[in-house]
Amino acid sequence: MVGNQDNPTVVAIYSRVSTNRQTTENQIERLRDFAKTRGMVVFDEYADVASGAKSHRPELDRMMADAKQHKFDKIIATKLDRIARSTINLLNIFQDLKRYGVEIEFLDQPIDSGSASGQLLITVLGAIAEFERELIRDRVIDGQARARNEGKKMGRRPKHLTTYQREKLLAILAENPDISQRKLAEQFDGISRATLIKLAREEGLIP
Repeated sequence: MVGNQDNPTVVAIYSRVSTNRQTTENQIERLRDFAKTRGMVVFDEYADVASGAKSHRPELDRMMADAKQHKFDKIIATKLDRIARSTINLLNIFQDLKRYGVEIEFLDQPIDSGSASGQLLITVLGAIAEFERELIRDRVIDGQARARNEGKKMGRRPKHLTTYQREKLLAILAENPDISQRKLAEQFDGISRATLIKLAREEGLIP
């Protein structure tokens, strides 16, 4: 859907982070700038602090209710996984939006649900994201089972790491338990080596 000066596209801004230690401000600022440069009119901003795996989130539900009433023409978000991480949830959302006559566009991915190629990309990317998530989960479970079999104590989850960071770390350690601390830390941005080692020790995956 393309707006013009006399009939601008009305958009909803959606942002999401997983924990209270994160902020949606950067996402929102980028989306505001995007809307402004495209001559779009922002109807409202919706920001959730919740896992993308959840099918129901307060602000997502509010936005979908507004979409059903066609209070805006399009939703804009930074990435596909801000909307949903589950393929089923993602496709349900897009099917609902299609029924409501509302499109969706992502800043960091060339996806616009208003096109046939956009519909295809949404389905494929959603499936890949879900597949990768399942692989990580399986590796984590295998690593934890191996640790238990070896008599290692499973520790609690540090609160300052996101679920994704924790799962990625455990997956790496499960596949390569002899990886050096330096190489391990290189695979994570914004996390100190000490924090990573603390997590690995609390999970019982390294001595």
